[in-house]
Amino acid sequence: ITLPPEHVLERQPGGTFRLAQGINQIAVVIIGGDLAKLGVDMRDLVITDPGGNVITAGEGQVRYELGEDDDDQVQRSFGVKLAAVTLPEAPLAGFPATVDAAILVARLPGPPPAGPSRAALARGRDAGGALELDLARLRWGALELEIAGTVTLDEEFRPLGAFAMRIAGYDELLATLTGTGALSPTQGLAIGAVLDAVAVDDGQGGRRAEIALTAQDGRLNVGLVPVAP
Repeated sequence: ITLPPEHVLERQPGGTFRLAQGINQIAVVIIGGDLAKLGVDMRDLVITDPGGNVITAGEGQVRYELGEDDDDQVQRSFGVKLAAVTLPEAPLAGFPATVDAAILVARLPGPPPAGPSRAALARGRDAGGALELDLARLRWGALELEIAGTVTLDEEFRPLGAFAMRIAGYDELLATLTGTGALSPTQGLAIGAVLDAVAVDDGQGGRRAEIALTAQDGRLNVGLVPVAP
């Protein structure tokens, strides 16, 4: 399906969102009444919100597929790719307003939760439901970040997961997060020291660190250093 070059989305209350793009194609496959595949391709996307703020993206792709895993269990696969995303202003001081690239690839084995209620989430969790994050990648200014891992919910519905993280350009990120109060100075120094200890030269004059992230008991840890709460 090839759509018209401009769309208008009404949000009540609030106003109108306008979307314009050079190419917008949608491919849909429905089998047995279920959405089996979805693909959306966009170029030169322009989004204008009710306040007149403009967000642009040079390229955008969205993918969804209903299939089976290696054990013949139902799973849903998701993918989002964005390139050259320019925001009205940089969300973090010291970083550019343009995000060079963002990619998310994930899988959700088993049936999806029947709803957002705690009971429905508990049934999905107890049935083995966990989000398999195959890749989350961000290139934004000097920051290059890759994360992969698995996350579910614990008995108190808090994130429970383990991830492998690769990061370059973390000095600028830590300085910004410490400066805005998102991290305490002690946390910023401790995380920086842990990353420095495992970092290697990236061959381009910078440093790249690979380290584990864990979410457990309501805490997020970089290596052994707690980040939140």
